[in-house]
Amino acid sequence: MKDIAFREKELNRWIELFPTATVKRFETAGHFVQEEGRDELYRGVEDFLGRDKNAATPMDRALE
Repeated sequence: MKDIAFREKELNRWIELFPTATVKRFETAGHFVQEEGRDELYRGVEDFLGRDKNAATPMDRALE
């Protein structure tokens, strides 16, 4: 991760706060992921929007 404002330290804190969240690291992108990691970001959004809405989410599994 090349972001000077949102570093590994901050990401790890978010992961602690939201343990069931899906995290995608953009190793080659800086602060403007939508520009620097555009193709990879768009694929991730498309995958997220296209997933089975009836499938269990990480939160569902955590509550089982």
